[in-house]
Amino acid sequence: MPIKRDIQTKSVQKGLGLSSKVAREAPDGIIKRLVESNNGKSINALAETSGLSESTLRTANLKPAKSLQIPTILGISKAMEMTPGNVLDELIEIESNLFYERLEKILKSFKIDNEIADVLAEKGIVVVSYRGNCLELINKINKDTIFFAFSPEQNKEAIIIQKEREQEKVDFQKTVQFHNRGEI
Repeated sequence: MPIKRDIQTKSVQKGLGLSSKVAREAPDGIIKRLVESNNGKSINALAETSGLSESTLRTANLKPAKSLQIPTILGISKAMEMTPGNVLDELIEIESNLFYERLEKILKSFKIDNEIADVLAEKGIVVVSYRGNCLELINKINKDTIFFAFSPEQNKEAIIIQKEREQEKVDFQKTVQFHNRGEI
C-alpha cells in the first residue's frame, strides 16, 4: 500500500484513509521526565535543540540510564545546559523513582496501600503480609520491577521484597513489615 503524507495535518494516510498522528506524545520514561522536570518542554523540543533525532530520544527514553550512548548524553546536556555528569546523575535518580512507582502501583493493584519506597531506599528490604495469591504477586514484582520478591517457606502469608535481585539471608531485625492495611 502506498503511503501518502499530508503536510498540513501532519498525518500519515495508509490505504483507506486511516490516519495517525506523527508527533505522538512520548511514553513515560527517563528522558521525558528529565526534560519535563527541568524546563517543562517535550522530547520533540529537546530533539530540535540537541541535534539528536526524535527517534533516538524516544528510544533512549525507554532504556536504562546505564545503557545510554555517550553522544545521546552529550546532546541532551548541551541542549539543557547541564554537564553530562549531572544529566546522567538525574537520569539514574529518575529511573530509580520510576522503579519504586512501578512497585507501588503493583502493590496497590493487590490492595496493599503502603508507601514503601522510602523504606526500601533506607533499609533495602520490606516484608508485606498478604492473604491472597502470594505467588501471583511475587511473579508480578519479579517480572515488572528490578526488585526481588519471595515468600519464606515457613510463612505462606508473607512476601519479602528486596532492592537487589540477589537472594541473601534476611535479617528480620532490619526489615519493616506491612499488612494489607498498614504498618505493623
